[in-house]
Amino acid sequence: MTDDERPLSALPSPAARVAAFAAILIGGLAGGLIGYTLVKLQCDGECAAPRGIGALTGALLAAGGMSVVAVLVLRAVGEWRPSVGAMVELSVHDFDLVSFVTGLQPERVHAAQLSFRLGWEREDGFSALVQYEDGVQAALTGCYTLESTWQGADFSLSITGEKGYLRALRGDRIVLHTDRYQSIEVEAPGNTFVAELNGFVEAVRDGAEPPIPAQAGAVSTTLIEAIWVSGQERRAVEVGEARRRSLDIRPAPGAESQASGGAHRRARPRDAQAP
Repeated sequence: MTDDERPLSALPSPAARVAAFAAILIGGLAGGLIGYTLVKLQCDGECAAPRGIGALTGALLAAGGMSVVAVLVLRAVGEWRPSVGAMVELSVHDFDLVSFVTGLQPERVHAAQLSFRLGWEREDGFSALVQYEDGVQAALTGCYTLESTWQGADFSLSITGEKGYLRALRGDRIVLHTDRYQSIEVEAPGNTFVAELNGFVEAVRDGAEPPIPAQAGAVSTTLIEAIWVSGQERRAVEVGEARRRSLDIRPAPGAESQASGGAHRRARPRDAQAP
């Protein structure tokens, strides 16, 4: 399930609007100082009026320019979720984790149901039956919720096999049930954003292998496309077909495609299951 601290809408949050207003004020102040300084450097004698005009002109120009930037940023923030949907904004990270934990890549979407209860351009929720490598079947679900607050426990993964099941609860514990029941407490990994950025810096600066390969993003976004097509067209969709469709590539007769890649480790509010 997906949690959010406020009702979802295209209207930016109050904090975002306050930040935009503050940015406009700061921009105007900086522009005023620049205008004042430019006139001061070029004017001799009685320059009070010119300096005032320079400060006012600089403040108006800078504040106007910052206002345009603020509007564009607020619009992008407000339109992001409705235009990309729950899978791209949230559950793409869950799909990554499923592949990262299991080492398996998606091959086929048997069926999918998409929710449009919020009236968005893209889905606000979804359920999909997906086949992974080695014949593993998964049920992937995720959605936004409107009346709950995110507490960090935003993801669960259940894996069921012949010898029992494993259930991982983000921010909590791992439950393992085989011939005995175990509840394993886990330590918080720290700030995962910092670890992610450190890995990126090392890859750029030192030429090290990135912690997450680019294929991971391609695999997850292709799975999203396959689920979207399946939900829209009410049919099973091969992940390879979705990849070719997104790239507008026509396969050669008899050609087959396989997904490959890894996964990355960042989550936001949602729920995914892989039984």
